Amino acid sequence: MGANKNRPKGCYRHNNHIRFSSAGTLDCNTENQGCLKRAGKGLSVKSRWPDFKKRMLKINGVSDLGDETLLCAPFMGVGRTLRNYGLAKKSSMAHLPVNGKCSSCSLVPRGECQEGCAPVTHPDGKANNCPNKNKGKSPGNCIVPFGNVVTREMWMKEDFPYWEFMRILQRYEK
Repeated sequence: MGANKNRPKGCYRHNNHIRFSSAGTLDCNTENQGCLKRAGKGLSVKSRWPDFKKRMLKINGVSDLGDETLLCAPFMGVGRTLRNYGLAKKSSMAHLPVNGKCSSCSLVPRGECQEGCAPVTHPDGKANNCPNKNKGKSPGNCIVPFGNVVTREMWMKEDFPYWEFMRILQRYEK
């Protein structure tokens, strides 16, 4: 019990390891404790996404889909993490848009359009090339990539498992 007392509550960096303490008592916002909090007093979620994205893109197996969306190779364990936290769609429903949108503009299939997306050229044709800049358009289905998608929108949600992704980063950053 006393061992966790002088640690921050939640995730923190200790040497080159990421650790979690549910019983910590130190305040991450007032002391430099190596805390790994995604949001909170004095911290900006928006400033953390660019850093996360930059670090992820250095890992072999991660690619940028171009619109604040990362595609992670299946071997990384990202899909398991997303499923464990209820953030991944069931594979039988992966092709269906959520609220009329694909998770990335580059996942809109040929011949379909999504409001707010710039035109995209796929090997088999163009997407998001509708009149009036796709105003009022939503795709009937989405391309299902080989891998797992992590979006800025997911990252911004309060319940995003930030600490799990820090562990994934730590595992692959060498």
